[in-house]
Amino acid sequence: MSATVVVLISVKGGSGSSTISVALAEALQRKGSVTLVDGDVMGRRNVAVLTDSVRALDSMRHGENVSVARASGALTVVELSPSFDAGFSVKMADVEVLAHGVCDSSRYVVLDANQPFSGAVRPFAVRASKFFVIAEPTLLGAA
Repeated sequence: MSATVVVLISVKGGSGSSTISVALAEALQRKGSVTLVDGDVMGRRNVAVLTDSVRALDSMRHGENVSVARASGALTVVELSPSFDAGFSVKMADVEVLAHGVCDSSRYVVLDANQPFSGAVRPFAVRASKFFVIAEPTLLGAA
């Protein structure tokens, strides 16, 4: 089984892509298993906070970066980086292995990709069938 991968790209911080990603992932749970990937390697941990999975992710982390934890129901949360410093050492090979496994085991994958688009999320982005650009309705958001 190959998952349907949806990528949400924020135009700038604070545009709401993390909130929309979590809402989309929670809605898709009705149709099957969902993996929500926090691709923000700046370590803001918005997805972990919004899904109330900070402790679960921290307890499942083996090393300084990638962590996978069950959030609730059919929702699994993946965090690529828990801190700004750790974001510099994310290994694309590790993310490729993770993406392969996640896409084979989930029906849907929702990627909250940060701006600027990080190369670390490329293994998920190349599998995507849908991309959404999230911009806030302001002059700065439109620029």
